[in-house]
Amino acid sequence: MIAGAGRGSCVLAATGDAAETNPRMNLSALTFQQKSLCGTLFGGGNPQLLIPEVLALYKLGDLGLGDMVTREYSLEQIDEGIADMLEGRNIRGVIRFTDADR
Repeated sequence: MIAGAGRGSCVLAATGDAAETNPRMNLSALTFQQKSLCGTLFGGGNPQLLIPEVLALYKLGDLGLGDMVTREYSLEQIDEGIADMLEGRNIRGVIRFTDADR
């Protein structure tokens, strides 16, 4: 349910089950309070501008990208990684590709 005063946005940043297609919400709140609902996985930023900034913070040691990874997969596990993402078991997985995978 979306509560609060009029106008504004509710941003859905994560889902428990990626296969869920029937969320429960009060549609009257969207209509009568002039609210909007939008979904995002990484935010509404511009990747061409933000990726260099994020990498610069990482190189300075100000951002722990490794701490954000929830699971690592080998190249052979790519199907498992995609299945985990679609089932909501993992949202920030990394496929490790090494010289041995070439």
